[in-house]
Amino acid sequence: MLNSLQKDALTEILNINFGASASLLSDMLGRRLILSAPIVNYKQGSDYNLHMDSHSTVFVMTSLAFNSKFSGKTHLILPKENARLLIQSCLGEEYIENAQLGLYKEEMDVFKEISNVILNTFVGELGNLLDETLNYHSLNTIHTFDFTNNISSAQQVLEFKTSFFLLDHQINGVILLALSLSSFNILLEKIDILLEGL
Repeated sequence: MLNSLQKDALTEILNINFGASASLLSDMLGRRLILSAPIVNYKQGSDYNLHMDSHSTVFVMTSLAFNSKFSGKTHLILPKENARLLIQSCLGEEYIENAQLGLYKEEMDVFKEISNVILNTFVGELGNLLDETLNYHSLNTIHTFDFTNNISSAQQVLEFKTSFFLLDHQINGVILLALSLSSFNILLEKIDILLEGL
């Protein structure tokens, strides 16, 4: 349901968005952070499985819900060891592997701030794209879990794989956008209008 032209357009739009997020994070952290251009994949909710270049089965996730006539949820997900590497790099600390399931409170606070910048900018750009004022709020702070697919089969899932480049580290993560069919169609219609104008 997402053709190659639509995928390319969405990638280009979000590449600009990711650049803005990286700039805000760089200012906040006092060090340069780059977010790579996203790799976009589409799946029906019931068919979605999380695949990352990681041996981890434990992931860290933050979520944001938004609504208007366009509504859904977006999630930032990193393997636990990648989340800890990102956090400690942001704090200017040497990476220390920790076998504990969760994160320390200070680590959770840092990850929450990083996530807030990325997801709020991401959802804000969706609103700009659709010319919609979206009401959005954080669903939870930090959730550490073994990934199982609990996405509704009726939802349409857009997966955006990206990498954080900070100091000498490349840290892989995923942003998920889960939409109802009607909201997904609104997004595709807007992208098609933009493509017609080119």
